[in-house]
Amino acid sequence: LEMRDLPAAETHAKEAMTVFEKLGDKQQQAQCLFVRGEVARLETRNADASAHYAAAVKLVPAHAAAQLGLARVALAQDG
Repeated sequence: LEMRDLPAAETHAKEAMTVFEKLGDKQQQAQCLFVRGEVARLETRNADASAHYAAAVKLVPAHAAAQLGLARVALAQDG
């Protein structure tokens, strides 16, 4: 994300998600979903961003960054 190579960030997050699912690491799965949410938000795909953030929060309810992502998307939609 820092390099703004959003397609690569999305690809890496998907690949990492597969690994962390196999390991059963919910914290890292939530982080992958958060990254995908950030990519979607930066690409102004707000519905996708919300879905990724919500999935992260469902896995790890205390995932503060995903909670903030949901708030950012809601604010952006309200204009």
